Amino acid sequence: YGREARPVLSCSIDFYIRLFVRVFDSPARAKYHASKTAVVHQCVQCESFFVQPLGEAAAPSEDVKESQKFRTARVVAPGGDCPECGGRLKLGGPFYSGPLHDSDFV
Repeated sequence: YGREARPVLSCSIDFYIRLFVRVFDSPARAKYHASKTAVVHQCVQCESFFVQPLGEAAAPSEDVKESQKFRTARVVAPGGDCPECGGRLKLGGPFYSGPLHDSDFV
């Protein structure tokens, strides 16, 4: 609803994970959420995996004054069978696939 949660630091301590975020009220930045969200296709035999983003943020060309364009992502998954070993693929997600650390903050 017009907000962006940006991770600034993540820590793995003992048996839990802690994630620190900054929340911004920015409808324009909230549109990038789909390009930072993905699903994963993982083989049950050889454990190879393929990450499929849910959206893309197309960069505007510098020659023409355009606004940022957002669209659904192209399919990168290999289909129902693993291209490495021919095994079955399982679907996992969705999950956040963007950066987990902000180098300026750390």
